[in-house]
Amino acid sequence: ADLLREAMWTGQIFPIITSSYNGKTESSGDVQVHSAVPNVKDRDVLIIDDILDTGSTLTYLGAAFQDLGCKSCAAVTLFSKKVPDEQLRQEYLEEYIPGPIISGPRVEEFIVGYGMDVEGLYRASSSVYAWRTGKDGYIH
Repeated sequence: ADLLREAMWTGQIFPIITSSYNGKTESSGDVQVHSAVPNVKDRDVLIIDDILDTGSTLTYLGAAFQDLGCKSCAAVTLFSKKVPDEQLRQEYLEEYIPGPIISGPRVEEFIVGYGMDVEGLYRASSSVYAWRTGKDGYIH
């Protein structure tokens, strides 16, 4: 919502709820879609995601939108997770998302807050935190 308030957005918005972490701190690679995918035939599509990790969510949605006949497809993410072979991930993404892919800062930790959660916790926080539990059990 903050992004859309700041942007001069004139298009329609279709939230698509997906998950691939399933309560863990690493992606399973298995993307689950929990909402309807809109009709995007002959439309420009911009996928907005919280974090680019394995690329599974973006490639899954990019392929789905291509199959549905979108005119173009691009993506933007708030963060990007550092992975061992970033070049391979980029080549894989470009196969399914032919438009630009813009990612925010690279992070190494699992992060929560601002829409990102672990086991449903911390999603509503207005800040972003590294998920590291201390001896006291709180995130630091």
